Amino acid sequence: MLPFRKMAKSRPPKSRRRSKSPLSRKIFVYFTDEERQLVDGAADAERRSISSFVANAAIAAAEEVRSRQGKKR
Repeated sequence: MLPFRKMAKSRPPKSRRRSKSPLSRKIFVYFTDEERQLVDGAADAERRSISSFVANAAIAAAEEVRSRQGKKR
């Protein structure tokens, strides 16, 4: 009789960023090793690809900056 192996559950795929319009531009970003580990951990925690996580974070930060600029005027 063969012993039962624990059946590993397959991890669900990471979320991808959804966009209403087609994505057309690439941006390259350089991180230190520590920054990369931080981003990797955060992206894994949200089950997102690193690209999706960085894109969403950049958009959120840009919207906040623009919002603050609008209040100053």
